[in-house]
Amino acid sequence: MTADAEVLHGPREWPEYHAGYYGVFLHDLDGHNVEAVHHGQ
Repeated sequence: MTADAEVLHGPREWPEYHAGYYGVFLHDLDGHNVEAVHHGQ
């Protein structure tokens, strides 16, 4: 988030996907949409 990527949806739990789904959605400097996710419990 400090590399000037555009944050589309900040890091948070997304219970609408499933319990323990924690993720962030970014638009990177090369124009790609990126999702970083942790599937916790």
